[in-house]
Amino acid sequence: MPTIAHISPYMDPSAGGPPVVVDQLVQHAPDLGWTPLVITTDAHTPDRGEFLSSRQGFNVLPSGARLFLSSQRKQLATMIKQADMLHCHTLWSPLVGLSARLARQHRIPYLVSPHGMLDPYSLSQKGLKKKAYLTVFERQMLRQANGLLFTTSEEKRLAEKALGSFQRSDVIGLGAEAPDAPRERLAESFLRKHPEYAEKHLIVFCGRIHHKKRPEALVAAMPEILKSVPSAMLLFVGSGDPEMMTKLEGLAQRHAVEHAVSFTGFLSGTDKWEALAASKIFALPSHQENFGIAAAEALRIGLPVLLTKRVNIWREIVENEAGLALDEDDIVNSLAVNIADLLANEARLTALSRKAQAFADANYTWARCSQLTHQLYDQLISATSGDKL
Repeated sequence: MPTIAHISPYMDPSAGGPPVVVDQLVQHAPDLGWTPLVITTDAHTPDRGEFLSSRQGFNVLPSGARLFLSSQRKQLATMIKQADMLHCHTLWSPLVGLSARLARQHRIPYLVSPHGMLDPYSLSQKGLKKKAYLTVFERQMLRQANGLLFTTSEEKRLAEKALGSFQRSDVIGLGAEAPDAPRERLAESFLRKHPEYAEKHLIVFCGRIHHKKRPEALVAAMPEILKSVPSAMLLFVGSGDPEMMTKLEGLAQRHAVEHAVSFTGFLSGTDKWEALAASKIFALPSHQENFGIAAAEALRIGLPVLLTKRVNIWREIVENEAGLALDEDDIVNSLAVNIADLLANEARLTALSRKAQAFADANYTWARCSQLTHQLYDQLISATSGDKL
């Protein structure tokens, strides 16, 4: 079987994002005719990468300046030459840049997944540093890649707007986990554990509570929502920076809606699915999200999704009537109006829910994502000589 080497600057589960994608692709690779290899660093790990090194097929290099030692670069080159193809994850990484350069040197095709790093919002963060890095290093790597892989049509559009067209670019959506029990049963279990929510219409925010996701807009929308739907309750499922949590609690008090805003803390597994199942609407008013796996998980349990047009999955959701896109220029009012309207219209809510689940089940599974991605590897291998020096 050909070998696919996944190049990711970090793989610790706490980092989220690319590690989730790489793990899923690795799990599905053997059944799809590929041998997976992972090359990463000890970044974000509490144990200098010892746990990662114990995983089969994982190779852990030192992060930071240590990566540039001649011994480490030699080791990286040896690993790269084992592969028939590279799949590079994220940008702004010395590991990714060095790996792509070695791939070109040894005539090994490589694919790049930017994971939202070419989005205008991401490019604006530490903008001067990224602009310089892009000019000196990343632009050449991207131009000479055998392909770029985006997760949404919007991510591709924004990247091409920033850098122009590429040699080849494809769009393959990510996967999302699904619950292992019916929604009704999960909802009943949640309400038995939390009877205080039994008569409430729950609006759920699920994920890391961070300023980028704009959770404060939801709190600010609650006074107007409560005027139309007094039983509405905003449920924050997730953890965040203590300063942000304090800010949200204070905002709820200033708006006199603290009785209608609740924090569960971080939930995972069945506990998370139960909270989602008992909710009516999933809201994600982010400044930017490349894909939004939490939104895809909400769709898979049948929750209509309300999000901004800066969550790159928004086009697919709106086109398939699985949710609504919010007015970015008046986000608080847009949240208030759309949430109140949906909660007051059970028939429409039910129709959106049915379409949300059907759409996600057909498009956002890890099995589908992995199959399409490995088919892309096959195509790129066929389109290039793949000869190694």
